Amino acid sequence: GASVAFPVMTLGFGIKPSVARDFSFMIQSVGMTAAAFSILFMRVKIEYKSIIYCSIGGLFGIIICLQYISHHLPPPFSKMYFVSIWFSFAFSLFWLNRTHDRKVYDIIPKWNDGVIFRIGDKFAINWKALVLL
Repeated sequence: GASVAFPVMTLGFGIKPSVARDFSFMIQSVGMTAAAFSILFMRVKIEYKSIIYCSIGGLFGIIICLQYISHHLPPPFSKMYFVSIWFSFAFSLFWLNRTHDRKVYDIIPKWNDGVIFRIGDKFAINWKALVLL
């Protein structure tokens, strides 16, 4: 969705990055909703800890970026930044998928071993959760 729409709209069609960004967010949200439905419908195993902590970090990241950072960036910079991030993710995924005999985990191993600070039984700070944020 957005990984194709943003560069095509900005570089190919000359649409302003702010309009392309908003349209790409819309496409991404529709695509991710459809993907979430498919994952739940097919009963794929899910590590809920990673979803919760990555969602929290993503929510704050989007709010902060859209509210305070994005309007300070010049359009050519935001285009190249997005394309660079997109390319590095695509290359990393390509490289990872070339390794067919790698070990894949259904859950984050030794989650409780990552606790670095605890107050009673109710509150703990886990370094693995901080990495996901």
